[in-house]
Amino acid sequence: MRYLFAAVLLSLGLSPAAILARPLQTDSPKMPCRVRRIYVAELGQSDEAERFRQELKRQLKKERFTAVARAEEAEATLAGKFSFTGSDRDGKLALDPAELRDGSGALLWHSSFYFTRQSRGSLLSGGNIQDAAGKIAATLRGACQ
Repeated sequence: MRYLFAAVLLSLGLSPAAILARPLQTDSPKMPCRVRRIYVAELGQSDEAERFRQELKRQLKKERFTAVARAEEAEATLAGKFSFTGSDRDGKLALDPAELRDGSGALLWHSSFYFTRQSRGSLLSGGNIQDAAGKIAATLRGACQ
């Protein structure tokens, strides 16, 4: 088991990711959530927040979730606070907190994500936004089997 864990960590460290994702905490319930239809709530007022929200919806679809247009149609709502600090070349993109709640408001999953640029180019470029949203969707897929 120890060797498997080390191999996973090594493979993650050597992956050619455009950005570094770091989920800070995942104090999720012990049982995995069982949702398929997710509404992605507004993540902020900026154009970048809306762009990130749209990309997150696309990435959730790739992870076999159904992103619905209205909260009433969803089994759960994904909400969070998107922020971008610093300059476009030296900034930090964050989704903190990211929370998934069911229709009654019960917390199914939460985490905090911070992304920094590791390659040349802009942190807010399409590829970096796509990678960040993809990492969040994949983490959510792991929690919601």
